Amino acid sequence: MYEAKKIDDCIETMRDICVGNRVPVEFIGFLLEKELKEFGVKVNCSKTAQDCCDKETFLGEIPENMLMFNAFYDPDNEQEIELEVVFSKDYIQMTNEIFDSNKFEISLAVQHEMIHKYQNDMHEIQGWSQKIGSGRRGYLGDFDEIYARAHDVYLEWVNQNLPTSLLGSWNVAMFACPTLFSYMMVWGNNGDEPVLKRLMKLTYQFVMDGEKNEQTAGNI
Repeated sequence: MYEAKKIDDCIETMRDICVGNRVPVEFIGFLLEKELKEFGVKVNCSKTAQDCCDKETFLGEIPENMLMFNAFYDPDNEQEIELEVVFSKDYIQMTNEIFDSNKFEISLAVQHEMIHKYQNDMHEIQGWSQKIGSGRRGYLGDFDEIYARAHDVYLEWVNQNLPTSLLGSWNVAMFACPTLFSYMMVWGNNGDEPVLKRLMKLTYQFVMDGEKNEQTAGNI
């Protein structure tokens, strides 16, 4: 939704180069930075994940032949989104399955930070200074973060081809949507929790808008 097709198409150009080969991770990083340049993405390859609020995602060793991705947007450096490629081995034996998984994770991470970049631009225009609460709950409970995370849940929803009927069944959908799972690990399965209600309301809006866009495209 936030340049999803353009980002996916840019990453897709790497498939023929990577799939079926033992590819250096640093070369993957080089290709990603080249293909995602128009989105202001800089790529950093590292065996240690940067400190962030989702740091527990990277606890333990990354399995061999796998990559993990994280992205950051620094409002003080407004032109760049940093994409971090975290790995355990210097080479990846790339398959179509691994490529598809990586493409989805990269696209999700970049879109998430593009949303934050847009939000920051709007705050500057409005002369509004954002204040984020302390701790994990303060971070995840901030409206801007909920909005961006709801878009993450939407992308995960579409990627898993989940039916809209599950939108009211958080305790089921959470096992297919890692973002929703992370929120429910913090707030529990509490249907009255305002943060979860806002997350799911925004997710619902993204899902409905996505279906409308598909119908419109199908009628053209």
